Amino acid sequence: MPDLTVTNLDHPLRTPLRASTCATPMCHLFGLSFRKTIPADWGLLFDNRRDTRFDTTMHSMWMRFTIGMVWITEAGEVVDKMSVRPWKLMLRPERAARYVLELLPERLEEFYLGDTIKFEEVD
Repeated sequence: MPDLTVTNLDHPLRTPLRASTCATPMCHLFGLSFRKTIPADWGLLFDNRRDTRFDTTMHSMWMRFTIGMVWITEAGEVVDKMSVRPWKLMLRPERAARYVLELLPERLEEFYLGDTIKFEEVD
């Protein structure tokens, strides 16, 4: 999983945020399930290869803690976000998105609908 830096071009993040890409079918199925927690400066980025509501429908089954989810289009626009408690079956964005960024819920307040997000690979 390549590491990425996450940048909000409209509202600078209070602290740096990096993410690992979730590319395999197993990663897409389980995501952050079974983990006890994650670092505050890290998230998991799901790339669904195109803007879609169906493929970006998520779940929080087998989660052990509340997470934040941010849905982002191919153009980098934040189209939805929510705090998600464990054991929710279907979480669908209001609009089609390509990416879903899972992170600690405290970080959600750093993302606003309409913000432009940029991802860059870390060397």
